[in-house]
Amino acid sequence: MPNHDQHRGPDVDAATPDVSDLKYLWDEYKYRHDLCWRAIYKIVTSVVLLSVIPYIRDELTKVLDGWMVIPPVLGVMLAAFGICMLRNELAIFAKSKLAHHTLQDAFLRQKITNEDYSKFVTHNLTDKTASRTKFDQYVTFFMVLLLLLSVGNVLFLWLSWIPHIIDP
Repeated sequence: MPNHDQHRGPDVDAATPDVSDLKYLWDEYKYRHDLCWRAIYKIVTSVVLLSVIPYIRDELTKVLDGWMVIPPVLGVMLAAFGICMLRNELAIFAKSKLAHHTLQDAFLRQKITNEDYSKFVTHNLTDKTASRTKFDQYVTFFMVLLLLLSVGNVLFLWLSWIPHIIDP
């Protein structure tokens, strides 16, 4: 994460952004974006690993019976927790995104004076739209889908797989 002492602070005028300010906010943007992706990878990996445990060894499922549904249930709980955690990460990322894009837009408007070109390179994010970008929507959709698939896996295990393994 960037050092906050490198930033010039509240005396920065948004009408005349400095390249160093843009670099600071870009580093913060990349850091927050990377945190979101790392959280997604960790959650998905954990949920998938917990979900496949009952399928690994039929003998173990015969011995443990209905208890084999516990790891996938933990996966469902982790997926639900992951949605909450990622919502928090996305909210923090939205603040960095808004700050970066606001300063970048001011910088680009200063350099690109033609309005026809300027509208194609600026983002015009607001505090309301910063947390509703395509990235936020895709992450939320993906995490909800992961949760639903996890629940479906638990139901399949409980109603079909475990009874089939125990009484073939």
